Amino acid sequence: MDESLIDGGIMQAQAIIVTLPNDADNVFIVLTAKALNPLIRIISRASNDTSVNKMKTAGATNVIMPDKIGGTHMATLVVNSDVKEFLDYLSTQSNENFQVAEILVNKNLTLADADLWKATGGATILGLKNNADEYLLNPPPGTILRDGDRLIVMGSHKQLANIKNMVS
Repeated sequence: MDESLIDGGIMQAQAIIVTLPNDADNVFIVLTAKALNPLIRIISRASNDTSVNKMKTAGATNVIMPDKIGGTHMATLVVNSDVKEFLDYLSTQSNENFQVAEILVNKNLTLADADLWKATGGATILGLKNNADEYLLNPPPGTILRDGDRLIVMGSHKQLANIKNMVS
């Protein structure tokens, strides 16, 4: 296992996606990858709820449960089909006119002080992920941005570049 990961470039990799069908195998790969490269970002697949904490303990940064996501997606389509269709549409759009991006904040300021919507010509702040990995959806103007926070922003390529310049 170690040799395969090393041959695959694990020592220099910034991230690895682990998607074997067996949770125990995924935990083993996560543990091995983290031991070989402690700084690597690991996204792992899980089939069972009971495996999520084990994978995180082994070193996974994120654990995705595709079957659970798929089931939730289908149930949402029954209840809120137009909303879900719109969100699916947004997730497939990536061009000059529209993008959703994560932007790293490198200085302290409030959203009101930055007035990003006005300064960028209409970019929308969807959310904020702080250094404690907590999400704040639709943050109010008084929200304080701190170095290391990550903004989730929707807008054109130009608008996103303007926001990046303002918070970096």
